[in-house]
Amino acid sequence: MKKLVTLFMVATLAAISAKVVLAADTLADVKKKGVLVAGVKDSLPPFGYIDEKTRTIVGYDIDFIAAIAKKLGVKVELKPVTSASRMPQLQESHIDIIAATMTKNAERANVIDFSHTYFFTAQKFITKKGTVRSLKDLNGKRIGTAKGSTSEQNVKKAIPTSTVLSFDDYPQAFLALQQGKVS
Repeated sequence: MKKLVTLFMVATLAAISAKVVLAADTLADVKKKGVLVAGVKDSLPPFGYIDEKTRTIVGYDIDFIAAIAKKLGVKVELKPVTSASRMPQLQESHIDIIAATMTKNAERANVIDFSHTYFFTAQKFITKKGTVRSLKDLNGKRIGTAKGSTSEQNVKKAIPTSTVLSFDDYPQAFLALQQGKVS
């Protein structure tokens, strides 16, 4: 795990300091102000969620950000973001870095710089037991997902006959499933 954290820190530092002058300016600004402002999820365990005891945001992505800040010799400020708000927050300089379950794709890479990938996963869907066996069973159904997420894009491509309801975050989409508003 320590090697993974170190590898991520090196990759992220390389991504922050490479490609464009703005990135170099951002790194210099972070060091000057002594704070790394990170856009993180606060409702998506294990990546970022609010600890019930401390009422602080904790998780996998938060641990990586803390390691990067330590390596830079700066403090961390965590700013909750959603899938839809994270890129605008970065582009408008409200945050310095995104650590919020973000899939790297060509469209996004044209707009922002990415570090090396540090987490691999596949997308899955959840539904009420016994109602759906395959994606074909979702044709014509209402499907919930998070605004601005790759799952939102992927479901529109994979099941074009469905009606996609996009929520601010995945917990809201899950609540809609529990309430029968989506399949």
